[in-house]
Amino acid sequence: MPREMRKRGRRAEKKRKTESNAVPEPAASALENLYIEDVDGAVAIREDDTTFYGLLTEEEQGYFRRADEMLALDHFGDEDEKALFIGNLYQEASSKELKIAHSQGCSRLLERLILLSTPAQLKALFQCFSGHYLALIKHRFASHVCETLFLQAAPLVSKEMDAEYSAKSGAEDISTETVFASMESLFLFMFHEILPELKSLITHTFASHTIRALLLLLSGRPVSSATTLIQSRKKENIPMNTENVSKEVTDQIAVVPQSFHQAAGKVLAVVNEQFTTEELRMLAVHQIASPALQIMLQLEMGLTKKERRIKEKAGGALLGKLTGVTQKDEAQSFFQNLLYDPVGSHLAESMMRAAPKKDFNMLYKRFIKPRLGSLARNETAAFVVQRVLEKLPKEGLEEAIKEILPQVPGLVERSRVAVLKSLIDACIKHSVDATPIITAIISSHSCSPLELIFKILRLSSTDLLPSNDDKPNRINAPSKPKHDPSQLHGALLAQTILDLPTEASTPLTNSLLSQSADTLVTLCKHQQASHVVQKILNSPQASMPNKRKLLNILKGKFVELSLDTVASHIVDVCWDSPMNYRQSIAEELMHAEPEMRESYSGRAVWRNWSMDKYKTRKQLWFSIGKDQNATAASVTEKARRGQNKPGGRKKTAIELARERHAAQKTRGFGTGANAPSKRSVTELMAGKMLKKQRVQAQEVEKLLNLATTHLLPFISSADDACGKLLVDSLPPKKLESVFNLALPEGEGLGASGLEETIRKVLRYSVNTWRDGFMDKLYASTDPVGIASDVLLSVLNTNVHVYQVSPALTIIERETAQRFANLFGFDGPYAGGITLPGGSASNSTSMVIAKNALFPETKIHGNGDKNFVVFTSIHGHYSVEKAAILLGLGSRAVWEIDVDKQGRMITAELEAKVIEAKERGFTPFYVNAGAGTTVFGSYDPFDEIAEICQRHGLWLHIDGSWGGSVVFSENQKWRMKGAHKADSLTVNPHKMLGVPVTCSFLLTGDRRRFHRAVSLKAGYLFHEQENEDEQEVYDMAQMTMGCGRRADSLKMALGWIYYGKEGYQRRINHGFDMAKYFATTLERRRGFHLVSENPPPCLQV
Repeated sequence: MPREMRKRGRRAEKKRKTESNAVPEPAASALENLYIEDVDGAVAIREDDTTFYGLLTEEEQGYFRRADEMLALDHFGDEDEKALFIGNLYQEASSKELKIAHSQGCSRLLERLILLSTPAQLKALFQCFSGHYLALIKHRFASHVCETLFLQAAPLVSKEMDAEYSAKSGAEDISTETVFASMESLFLFMFHEILPELKSLITHTFASHTIRALLLLLSGRPVSSATTLIQSRKKENIPMNTENVSKEVTDQIAVVPQSFHQAAGKVLAVVNEQFTTEELRMLAVHQIASPALQIMLQLEMGLTKKERRIKEKAGGALLGKLTGVTQKDEAQSFFQNLLYDPVGSHLAESMMRAAPKKDFNMLYKRFIKPRLGSLARNETAAFVVQRVLEKLPKEGLEEAIKEILPQVPGLVERSRVAVLKSLIDACIKHSVDATPIITAIISSHSCSPLELIFKILRLSSTDLLPSNDDKPNRINAPSKPKHDPSQLHGALLAQTILDLPTEASTPLTNSLLSQSADTLVTLCKHQQASHVVQKILNSPQASMPNKRKLLNILKGKFVELSLDTVASHIVDVCWDSPMNYRQSIAEELMHAEPEMRESYSGRAVWRNWSMDKYKTRKQLWFSIGKDQNATAASVTEKARRGQNKPGGRKKTAIELARERHAAQKTRGFGTGANAPSKRSVTELMAGKMLKKQRVQAQEVEKLLNLATTHLLPFISSADDACGKLLVDSLPPKKLESVFNLALPEGEGLGASGLEETIRKVLRYSVNTWRDGFMDKLYASTDPVGIASDVLLSVLNTNVHVYQVSPALTIIERETAQRFANLFGFDGPYAGGITLPGGSASNSTSMVIAKNALFPETKIHGNGDKNFVVFTSIHGHYSVEKAAILLGLGSRAVWEIDVDKQGRMITAELEAKVIEAKERGFTPFYVNAGAGTTVFGSYDPFDEIAEICQRHGLWLHIDGSWGGSVVFSENQKWRMKGAHKADSLTVNPHKMLGVPVTCSFLLTGDRRRFHRAVSLKAGYLFHEQENEDEQEVYDMAQMTMGCGRRADSLKMALGWIYYGKEGYQRRINHGFDMAKYFATTLERRRGFHLVSENPPPCLQV
């Protein structure tokens, strides 16, 4: 059943309005802007009775925030590197722990650090906080730090109870000269520090959450059992990419020392002694204190009878004071009011859920039973009634039915059917006849049998209208329907009714099966009603005739259902139907294979139904079905026996789900070649497809021969000494009239029209194969490039997801990794991606930089941040265009002067960065050049990297032109320090002769690319739950686009053909020619070299 809202009724609404008029807390920004010098470590007491430990300086805040980002990104080579970083971080935080814990911007770092700490580091932090816990848990941010520390350290207490573990950890402490106190002692020291102030802490806004968690830890109870009572709704979860985070304390009962049980007992004793009965009752309806009181009640009810008896004699137990079971009218009136209170009713629920049998019976008979009917009718008290019905024995349940039956019409009218569902669930549990309840529900609706299903589900005609995005063959999943609680509870009630024996559920089943096929399909597509339809198919109580009738109605509609995200689950359930129906559904799906494969939900159904096996290995598909039919029949029979057997336990939903999973586990997704011997319709279609493919291959051969008759002479003409770069050079308007590109509106012109167009294109195009072509920093391609482009055109695939381009995906990953290694990126996740040109690579790097350094901007946008980027005055214009693309504007690009060699002046760079910060801007990105467009200069990467590291900036190197020198042992020194960059662009189509376009964006850790730009798109990207998050094979998840040509194949084939040595000779020859040309010009009169000699790159 769905979890109810925790604030209930008109009183809660009135309370929220009252609280909204309260004095607001000071803005977080105001707190962060305060700067008070900490004088000699003095601790100040503020007017609000909280302790002030001083503030971090701006430099310290910046350092710790960057450290938090690094831990969040988890970009470490291995665990040893991460442990070293954490150790150094603890050293930097030494003597500043209390300041960090109280800092709005840095307390999150301390929480993350605790989750990654070793036992010795946790103990050291425990001791550092010793003596200050009272102030810490009362602070808005430090209280979260304490809570995280307690949760992470609690499992160590249980481990230290093992003598072998204690001896081992003690030896490690001696070797590392760390603390020797046990974690148990540290917990107890902390406990005794806060115990005297427990009375005030229970009602404290921030401390109360920490006290609740501490109570559960001391008692050894799992924290997950009371998550809603502990965690603040405003607390932000800290995601961690690590296995070190302890989950023991949250998931299972822990073994704790006797001293912890004694400490928990002291808490109960203090509460009983220091709080009067009136005060306890005030806490029961206090929004902050009530959850803590619920946990205390659970602890008290968990005591043995002897311990509780002693406590009652000593001064009374909490249960007695709150309920007044030993007192008279006043106490009874209080508990009755508690049932109707939006806050107190939660406490009443906890009492009824956790109370031992004797106490439960006492509370039920005295407070609940006499007014059970009226309580069930109230929207707040009904939650308590549901908890009561869950625990009532069979005799009490029969009496409860008599009390609630007269209230059924009112409950149905007000759509408060959750109590009725709980009542029917209890009837199923105790094998009590629920027919009177069903009869009352049906008569309360006062409708025809045909309308019954709609009345129970609270469906109107508008609810059944198709949504705008509910279209067949869609790829995107439809938007989530608006949540309607009445429809949800109605669907849950209907499903519970269908779990009853056939006689009781017949009216509802008949109403559903009496609908027309179109209406039933509409119900199948409804978010809530679809679960009711599924129940008829998979409920052990459903009769086989009803299942067959439903399948007959849906016949011919299964493809439509499969293409709907909601209704497709019904098709999955139909797998357990009889074999003749199963085969009929499979044939229906087979005939609509194209539509199924184009739809997200259709592909899921195709996989779940093993349709590839049905298509190619039908005998295996039938054998799987027969085995699963036998297994399913066995499971169903066992379930029936268990329910009909006196005293037999009904299997839980998870147990039934596990059995269904085991029955379906043998289904695979194979596409083997062992097809049946008889020729099917599918085989005949395959023969026609094969014939069509042969015709296509012949046509491709014909057109390639036609094209090569013109292409080869064009390439050969480049060697003609008298040839021209451009045969006929015409102005644009003249060329438009001469070219006369006539695109036919009717029938095409065929091969003749194609040949004529090829001839014109070659005549009026620049011949880049000629040696004289030296424009725009790129050159002609080579024969390998032509072969690679033809191969890509034949494949004509998209390298966005692995499924459609497996080989090309592997080639891109491997080529990018090897390319990155040449620049010094030698980490395990070094690599990158290809993009359509250097400008696209530079723009993408800026997007990644912003999202990586400021993750919140990926979701919420730039907000109030005025971002600034830096590049030299010789930098490429694509940096300015990238700033425009990101919405920063061209003025966000600050240009840095260059020296005589065209290299960025680093001193001016740092001065500009400091100036930007002082003026309120947010600098985040520096673009350095490797072969600038003007001089071909290489900026000083080492010096720039130091500045970027010092100020937390992203360093990008634009090596589009000059980056390829890494292939040459003689020239790669120009890229010294490039391995310190966060990202790097290099274009093999410029210096290496790879066909245009081929641009790589490389990095030392490609995971940063993925985290910065990836999005969830279930219709396209199919990440598996057990898939390694660090290995990304859907390459589009690391770019801002989707359609991607496999440009890396062109680079890979060239590398394979020429090898690194071949590219080295090409580069060395180019630099030799540039030096020769510069020297020749230098010796001639009338020429003056703008750049130095030898030139920094290939331009002179």
